[in-house]
Amino acid sequence: MFIRVYADGVPEDKRYIKMTYALDIPFFAKDPNLIDTVQFNKPFHQIMFNGKSKFVDDTVYMNKFIKNIYAKKPVVKKDTTAPILTTEKIKEYLQLAGKLSLDNDKNTPLKNKTVKLLNKKGEVISTSQTTNHGAFVFQHVDAEQADGVTVALSSADNPNNDKVKLQSTEGEKIDVASANADQTYTFKYKTENDLVKKLTDNNFGFNIAGKLIAINGADKIVASDKTVYLLNEKNTVIAKTKTNVLGTFLFPNISPDREYGIAYDSADAIPNYVMSLFTVKDKFVKRLDSLSKNKFVYKFISITGSSFNDFVMDDSELKMNINGRLYGNNKNNPLADMKVLLLNEKYQTIDSATTTKDGDFSFKHLPYTKQLLINAANEKVF
Repeated sequence: MFIRVYADGVPEDKRYIKMTYALDIPFFAKDPNLIDTVQFNKPFHQIMFNGKSKFVDDTVYMNKFIKNIYAKKPVVKKDTTAPILTTEKIKEYLQLAGKLSLDNDKNTPLKNKTVKLLNKKGEVISTSQTTNHGAFVFQHVDAEQADGVTVALSSADNPNNDKVKLQSTEGEKIDVASANADQTYTFKYKTENDLVKKLTDNNFGFNIAGKLIAINGADKIVASDKTVYLLNEKNTVIAKTKTNVLGTFLFPNISPDREYGIAYDSADAIPNYVMSLFTVKDKFVKRLDSLSKNKFVYKFISITGSSFNDFVMDDSELKMNINGRLYGNNKNNPLADMKVLLLNEKYQTIDSATTTKDGDFSFKHLPYTKQLLINAANEKVF
């Protein structure tokens, strides 16, 4: 490799003036598949006098060199033959989720029962287990195959021989079924129930909750206001929350069939006490004594089963109240007799209230994990 100084343009009166030039030598990979090394018989760089006072890069030459040095790719003749069109339908995979309960006054959930997914031939193509609240989920379901679900109960499970009710994750009633001769309850697709469509919930996730309790012998301390972390299978923190005054924490929308960890930071440890994980119903689960990156971790897989079910919370158990006050242009101007609308994530009105003389309004027993919006409707004439 060499450079060339093209100095023919330097005037006679300037040929004895000292001139300097700085050059960054480029790097070329020594790969005959990429580089045409024959080009190195020529200068890889050329500088020339600018006609006034200094030497500059001959960019025209350099660009040409760079263009030629990279090996030319062989020309591939374009296939102009018309492609054969296929009518094969691309498979669509769904996540199906729902709830099963006895169709009685208490809507008794079917706890820890095996639910089977059926195809159009009545064959079992997948199985799932219900939670303590009767919820089940099937993942990666071929939309063209799924046609129904079935569950078997013993006489002890259903002593009054009630029908079984199938609901969507939103609580919509899809269908009810009576027992077959073998004490199975089967729900098949019908035009009027549109079963597969109503069970489709690609965003379904579990709500899990637990308690942190610090233990030293017989002495127990509720670990309130402690940071709790949710980790993925790589021990990366994907969410965090604080325990309340009862030591309780909640993580919503846990994806099914994934590995997770519940952790607290070692900096939050109480001296001489061992932090332990309990369910919200005070069932002992595990001492958090496995250390990972300064975090004490409990690992679990989010698949229905007796141990995981103890952490699952149903939306019906997660309620909250909202209290607010409506003002005009400042806090000295409360708005009385104003209609306040409560909207869901689809901007549909699900409740309404009227403000008091102090501008106060409230909504009771709202779902804790759902997105809600509040809108003030001005129906007064001023």
